[in-house]
Amino acid sequence: MVRLEVEGYKKTRSIKFDIAPTGLTELVGKNKQGKTSNLEALVHALFGPKFVDLVFNPINEDAVEIPGTRGAKARIVATFDNGMKVERRLTERNQRTGILEITLPDGSTGSTEDIMDLLSPIALQPPSIDGMSQRELLKYLMGGLGIDMTALEEEYKLATKAKEDAYQAKEQARRAHEDLPYYEDAPAALVSIAELSKQYQDAATKNEENKAKRSTAANLENAHAGKHKESVAILEEILDIGAKIIALQNERSEKEKQRADISKEEEEILVAIDVAENIRANIVDISTETITAKMENAESINENIRANIAKAKKGSESESAKKYWRERDEDQAAALNAIAEIIKNADVPIAAIGVEFIDTQWCVTFDGQPRAGMSGMQKILLRTAIASMYNKNARLVCVDGLEALDDDMQEAYNKFLHSRGLQSLSTVVRSDKGESSFARLLIHDGEIKE
Repeated sequence: MVRLEVEGYKKTRSIKFDIAPTGLTELVGKNKQGKTSNLEALVHALFGPKFVDLVFNPINEDAVEIPGTRGAKARIVATFDNGMKVERRLTERNQRTGILEITLPDGSTGSTEDIMDLLSPIALQPPSIDGMSQRELLKYLMGGLGIDMTALEEEYKLATKAKEDAYQAKEQARRAHEDLPYYEDAPAALVSIAELSKQYQDAATKNEENKAKRSTAANLENAHAGKHKESVAILEEILDIGAKIIALQNERSEKEKQRADISKEEEEILVAIDVAENIRANIVDISTETITAKMENAESINENIRANIAKAKKGSESESAKKYWRERDEDQAAALNAIAEIIKNADVPIAAIGVEFIDTQWCVTFDGQPRAGMSGMQKILLRTAIASMYNKNARLVCVDGLEALDDDMQEAYNKFLHSRGLQSLSTVVRSDKGESSFARLLIHDGEIKE
């Protein structure tokens, strides 16, 4: 925009001035002198009454009918460097909408769409970022990039909900696993009653065999004792017969023969005794009482085994739930990073503008600082940069209340605007014009004083 003319609008009586093609054009003056009225007049002219505060009628109470306007008492004219001119005239009967005339560069009549192709209401009335929530500020930034946050927010919400559900499932599985008992001495497999019964029968059979072997050994010992007794008796008889040896030679020979046979049998019995003793020494009875105890405790043991199996199963479910939760955590992180990547790869006017996830929410940052840590200059630069992104083919941004910056900072802001090819129409509360390298107009009582 190259020129603005305002007559009879709110506190403005009559003001006409050119706007610097790039850099800062300031309207300065004390409070209630009509500085902001010019910004509101520009918005009213371009976009209509719904974008300005019209609690009271906008026509200046001292305004008179402007010649050649058919009864209009207020007029705003905005001229652009492409030759387009926008004029809105307000009458006593129609103080809000008034009469709008749009003249295109070729002299033909234009429409509001031609204005919207150039400028956005947001660029002329950029909201104060201090009054926004973090979400509103991010939405404001994304809007300037032409990105609808609805889909991104929905994706993040779904990812967050899935992560929360996965966390609850993980914790439930963990608690279920921890609450189940575990028996260290329980076997890994269930105890079989049928197998224990077979072991019992086998043990009983083996014990019967051992009993028979012990009985055989005892019988052999008894047989040996009997034979030994017989041998001693015969020996006594031999001694008694010794005196009659001659007479009884034949009888002695027979008896000796009998004794020799008995001795042989005795030796055979002794050998059998040794064998029986070895067998008896190595016999080990199987305790049927142990098996019986196992059979009686089988169900209790199996209960412990089943408890261990259930605990192992819950442990596996707990690990699976934990893995699923971690995957959902990665999904949530991906949804978060998607927003950061959009800003990182977007054509943002200032590279210092970014987005970071801080304290459970996305925050627009400037040089890595969230809004709470930004300086006044950084906030103005952020506000200007975002507002300029809403314009399609114009470079104008309006900032009301630039007195937050001192003179040095205003000079720096002017340099920033030049470096970006932007023009800013701003207001500053101050009593004098002062010295500056940029355009500065002193407003007093609705008119340009200096």
